[in-house]
Amino acid sequence: MTYQKLEVEAFGRALIESGDLDPVYIALNGCEWDEERRQRWLMSYWLFYHPGAASYMADASTEELFWNRVGNAARNETPSPLDDRWPRASERRHFRGQKAVDAVAELRRTPLADRFAALEAAAPSYPALARVVCSWPQFGPWLSFKAGDMLERCLGVPVDFDLGSVTMFDDPKKAALMVWKVKAGFDPYSEGIRPKDPARAIREVCEYLIDQYKDLSAPPARDRPVGYQEVETVLCKWKSHMNGHYPVGKDTREIAEGLRAWAEVSDSAREFLHYMPADTSAPGDSARPGVEDKVPA
Repeated sequence: MTYQKLEVEAFGRALIESGDLDPVYIALNGCEWDEERRQRWLMSYWLFYHPGAASYMADASTEELFWNRVGNAARNETPSPLDDRWPRASERRHFRGQKAVDAVAELRRTPLADRFAALEAAAPSYPALARVVCSWPQFGPWLSFKAGDMLERCLGVPVDFDLGSVTMFDDPKKAALMVWKVKAGFDPYSEGIRPKDPARAIREVCEYLIDQYKDLSAPPARDRPVGYQEVETVLCKWKSHMNGHYPVGKDTREIAEGLRAWAEVSDSAREFLHYMPADTSAPGDSARPGVEDKVPA
C-alpha cells in the first residue's frame, strides 16, 4: 500500500477532526437508544468487537433473548442472520470454543443493569473500574481500558484516565518510543536506540501530544479537551500508519462496509450505520492528490 506518510502530530489531528479516531464512538453516541439497548450493545461489542453483530444482539426485546443470541454466537454452531459464521474481530480472536460458552453462561447470571451499576459505582477511579471488568470471565486489562473509555465517552460516566493509573499497551508504547526517537533526532526504526528511562519518555510523549491537540475537543461528545485515551489511540494507529497499513479513514470505511449487510437484518445496525462519520478519504487511499510516498510493508 502506498500513501502519504504523516508525522504523528498531523496524523492524530486528521483522525480527531475526521472522526476516524474511533468512528464507533461517534455512531453509538448518535443512536437514540434507551439505556437497556445501549447496555446490550456495549456488552456484546466488548465480547465480539463487531458493531454489526453487536447491533443484532442489541435488537433483542428482552434480556433473555439477548443472552440467547450471545450464546448462539459464542457456540458458533448455527449460522448468523447473514447465513455465515458469527464474526469476531481480531481483538477477540481468542473468545471462542468452550471458554466463550462458559463465559456467557456466567455473565448472564447477573443482570446487565447490575453489571453496569457496578462499573458506575467504581468510577471515577479507573483502577477500581478495571478491577470490576477484570473480574468478568474472558475480560482482561485491554478490555478494561476499552470499557472504561467507552463508559466515559459514550455513556457520560466520569472516569479518571491519568498517566499514572493506566498501563499503556504494547503497540502505542512502541509508537511513543518511535516519536521519542524522532524528537531526539534519530530514525524511528533505528535499532538499539532507547531512552534511559522508557517510562518517562513515553509519559513525556503523551504529554507532548496532549499539548499539540489542546485546541481540539475529544469526540464524540466534544465536551472536554483531548486526553490520554485519545492519544493512546492516535499512537496505536500511527504505528500501523507508519508500517503501511493505516491510511486515514481506514476504520471509518471498513466499519461502514461491514455494517451494510447487518443493516438488512437489524434495526440497530441500520441506525448505527446512519450515524457513522463520513469517509472523507479518497477511495482506497488517504494521500492528498498528487502526493504519495512508499511505506514499508
